[in-house]
Amino acid sequence: MTIEYVNSSRSTKVQVIVLWQEPVMHILHSFWSIHLMNYATWEGIYSLYPVSTLDMRSMVVVKSLSRKERVALDKYVQRGFRLISLNDVWHLEEFHKTRTVRDELVRRVSLGSSLSEENPLRLWRFRLSERGVEYV
Repeated sequence: MTIEYVNSSRSTKVQVIVLWQEPVMHILHSFWSIHLMNYATWEGIYSLYPVSTLDMRSMVVVKSLSRKERVALDKYVQRGFRLISLNDVWHLEEFHKTRTVRDELVRRVSLGSSLSEENPLRLWRFRLSERGVEYV
């Protein structure tokens, strides 16, 4: 289920996806590009691929796109994201290393100051390859 929050005075929209499964599994299996692979918890907002997404403002498509997703891709291009291939960013550590969802490469924006970042959870291990997401 998706809930949309619209701020018409700023012409912005936030979509909140309500899940009945593990959120990270949904992100890794369902999202069509790495720039969408972000999630929020009560602790903060996390970006799994922050260098390529936030610093480089790029998109790496990881699965075949539906017509609706191709329209969304155009929307992100209009917002300043560049479509690049995995080969363009493979040199970045966030791509060629086995990862966890709270490893040192994930960028976290805290929603409060009470949470310590010591001893982060390392439950899901994954690697992005030309075949998509692989679990290790």
